[in-house]
Amino acid sequence: MRLAALCALLLAGCASAESGGAQRLADQVAAQSGIALLATSQEVWLAWSGDLIAPDLHLKRLRTGQTWRFPISGAPSDLRLLPLAERRLALLWLERSAGGAPSLQVAVFEADGNLRRAPFEIGAAQRYTALPTPIGGVVALSLHEGALAIHVLDRLGRPYGKLAMAERAHRAAAALDGRDRLHLLWLSPADGALWQLLYASFDLALLDQSAPRPPAPTLLAVLRLAEGEYVESLGAAADSERLYALWNVVSVSARGESARLAGLSFPLEAPLESRALDLSALPADLRAINLPFADAAQGGAPTLVGSRAGGRIVFGALTGQGVFRLREFEGAARGEILSGDVAAALSANNALHLAWLAQDSQGRAGLRYAVFPRPQPAVAPR
Repeated sequence: MRLAALCALLLAGCASAESGGAQRLADQVAAQSGIALLATSQEVWLAWSGDLIAPDLHLKRLRTGQTWRFPISGAPSDLRLLPLAERRLALLWLERSAGGAPSLQVAVFEADGNLRRAPFEIGAAQRYTALPTPIGGVVALSLHEGALAIHVLDRLGRPYGKLAMAERAHRAAAALDGRDRLHLLWLSPADGALWQLLYASFDLALLDQSAPRPPAPTLLAVLRLAEGEYVESLGAAADSERLYALWNVVSVSARGESARLAGLSFPLEAPLESRALDLSALPADLRAINLPFADAAQGGAPTLVGSRAGGRIVFGALTGQGVFRLREFEGAARGEILSGDVAAALSANNALHLAWLAQDSQGRAGLRYAVFPRPQPAVAPR
């Protein structure tokens, strides 16, 4: 019965999205709210944060419409929902208390949405990214004062290990392949306007050692940034044969902002054979790039999600030959704008779930949700 109900929800969402509409899940959400989305084989979960006045966390179960609210002490941002063992959920976020440095926090919820483990600090962090592991845990990459570290959380979301990965890092991304191998990418300042894109990979089992030693990184590329340019995002994804890296460079001038997207890919075992990705099919103004993680058992090409001016949301399939099955739809109605990034998740039935905030002219934001068939290319990735 649960599976049938979920299938009905997915079909309804596809029909809504295909017709240009989206489900309205919550109104009067703080325009600065962070959003996280997780689609399991049985449920679709959404989390969002409050504002500075009421910095609560909200967790919503789409199948039943039930919502939980959990007060926290500081202002949250950058939320992520990840699966744990036995259908539990891990909610991660950055939290900044008044006058304090930001820290990476985690809370654990049971499969019914009830709080299993109260918020716990993983460590100081200014940025982070995180991935679920095949055994039901979590691997999180944190950036703090220029240093990159890897944190390991067990099947109950409890931190139990930390590995110092790099002393100088600005952005970081990670992906897992089907052989339980972790692939890491990070940007490191070099000389003046030059930035090095570095890469390392190792088996997840390394993180369970008592004194793990990370491998030496490989230099993939050198980025030259002009005055007024900065790297907005760095993402990574893997298919059965290749690893993909994408980054977005934003240029700020008296004329406003402009952005350009670049990337490369290489065979999983041969990082020195990298080649530039053909991203010509993507809109030139694509921003807020998201490469949602997929269970390795699903296979298929990585999915790319982004947004652009005018409130449009874009997604497609990423392969070594370029971007395929590109699709755009209106995420904001007339008089509205997109507020923040688009949250994306892939479910086991090959559906792409999207959630975002649409803000009206009075500054009021509403939470929107839609689901599409996962884009797959007509050619096999290679």
